[in-house]
Amino acid sequence: MALTTAPTCQHEIEPNRRCGSPALRRMRYCYFHQRAHRRNARIVAEQARQRWFESVNTNDPKAVQRALAEVIRRLGSGSVRHSKAGAILQQLQDASARLRAAAVASPEC
Repeated sequence: MALTTAPTCQHEIEPNRRCGSPALRRMRYCYFHQRAHRRNARIVAEQARQRWFESVNTNDPKAVQRALAEVIRRLGSGSVRHSKAGAILQQLQDASARLRAAAVASPEC
């Protein structure tokens, strides 16, 4: 009867040194590192979802309205934290006030 070796975890602890624990069946990592990689992937995805607001043009009234609608949608779906939504709403309120002040200062004919 031939002995077969189990695949080992592919997680690199440091350069040129791997974990060495047995990998889960049909997976690249051991139980511990599989969970760690999934957790890190969720954190990175959440950070990307939270950065969507950085690209909003606050000098365009329509963009401010779209961003406001997006904040409301994300609050409803639970994909944005209340503290983050509050900070974004404050920035949108400030941008809206600046746009109103600019419209009053230079009315277009």
